[in-house]
Amino acid sequence: MLGELRYCSPRAKTQKFAVILPDWRSLKLDSRGNEMASQYVRRAPKHSAFRATVCGTLDNKKTIQVSALTATAARRSQVTGSR
Repeated sequence: MLGELRYCSPRAKTQKFAVILPDWRSLKLDSRGNEMASQYVRRAPKHSAFRATVCGTLDNKKTIQVSALTATAARRSQVTGSR
């Protein structure tokens, strides 16, 4: 199945983040995870997409209570397959 990933580019002022899973479900980050994610966004080049690894507990099947988060900025074409 082919699909197009549409995303909004996080900016320095973005306050809430989510992780998109391989099956296209999204999981929100808790306040600690949002703070961790915002630190990565502030240091990355503008219009970056991110690959992230999140450790934590899934709360109510929609929100991750984050204990650790690492992320790397990637060019949009590396994430979406576009050229």
